Amino acid sequence: MNDDLMAPAVIADPHTYYRNLRETESVHWNERWKGWVLTGYKEVVDVLRDPDHFSSDRMGYLENELTPEERDEIAPILSAEILDGI
Repeated sequence: MNDDLMAPAVIADPHTYYRNLRETESVHWNERWKGWVLTGYKEVVDVLRDPDHFSSDRMGYLENELTPEERDEIAPILSAEILDGI
């Protein structure tokens, strides 16, 4: 599986990418972005309910790795607050 969440194929069809990931690994280590990708409902809920053990600041790291062009492409899915912090 392609681990580049910003790959053109993933951007063009994220639903297929995440469905495939969810079907094979509901908790996936993404080597390129050095972070966990959670696609299972239970796993996401568990993490959201346990802020003492799970960081909520992974998007900052991800965004710092993006080129300005990549940021522009995904801007609609990111909050203005996150983008202002870069």
